[in-house]
Amino acid sequence: MTENKTSDLRVLSGEEVIEQFFENVISVPGVDPAIAETLRNLYKVGNLSKQSILDALKEMRESSTK
Repeated sequence: MTENKTSDLRVLSGEEVIEQFFENVISVPGVDPAIAETLRNLYKVGNLSKQSILDALKEMRESSTK
């Protein structure tokens, strides 16, 4: 008989899931490391809004074309 071990697993809080996501986003295949770092930094400073993301990406594009 197989014993169910799910009671031994702890369900992460939403905040913990988000923290883990931003800690690991840079290692996701296909994600540009510079964009991942920018998103992580915006999250860390509490400014992860649609507008701040758009502004940061625009700034990245403009600085890469100079």
